[in-house]
Amino acid sequence: MKQILIQALLAFAFAACGYHLAGKVVSLPGGGRELAAPLMKNQTLEAGLEDIMTQELRQQLLSDGRVQVRSSAPVELRGTLTRLLRTPLSFSDLGRVNVERVLVTAEFRLVRLSDGQVLWQSGELSSDEEYPVGVDPLVTERAREQALREVAEDLSETAIEFLLGDF
Repeated sequence: MKQILIQALLAFAFAACGYHLAGKVVSLPGGGRELAAPLMKNQTLEAGLEDIMTQELRQQLLSDGRVQVRSSAPVELRGTLTRLLRTPLSFSDLGRVNVERVLVTAEFRLVRLSDGQVLWQSGELSSDEEYPVGVDPLVTERAREQALREVAEDLSETAIEFLLGDF
C-alpha cells in the first residue's frame, strides 16, 4: 500500500512538472502532429551549410518521433542560418593557427502554410565547436565539416526541444 502511494505521488509530481516520456506524440503549436522541414535559408558565406543543417534537423525530428515529418504538411519548420563566425584559438610558435572555433547562429519558425501565420519562433540559437587546423588542407576541411555537423546536431536538438517541450 505504501509503495503504491509513493508511486502515485511520484507520477503526479512528474506529470505536474511537464515531464513526459520520450517518443510521446505531442501537438505542435497551433495543433496538428505533422510538419515539413524545407531546406534552410543560408545568410552566411559558408557554402553548403544549409544542406548540413537541414539534413541534421530532419534526422533529429525523425529520431525524436514526437511529430511526423512529411514533404507536404499544413505547417513548416523553417530555419535561417544567420551567422557563422570562425575564431582562431591557439597558434604555433610560427604563428600558424592550430585550433579554430566555429560558431553558428540560427533562427527557427513554425509557419502555418494556409495563412502564413507564425505559430512559434525560437529566437536566436547558437552553438559552437572547436576543431584542429593542420598542415594538410583536406584533413582540416574534414575536421571543420565534422565540427559543423556537431553544431548542426546541437542546434537541431535545441530547436526541437524548444518547439515540442511543454515545460
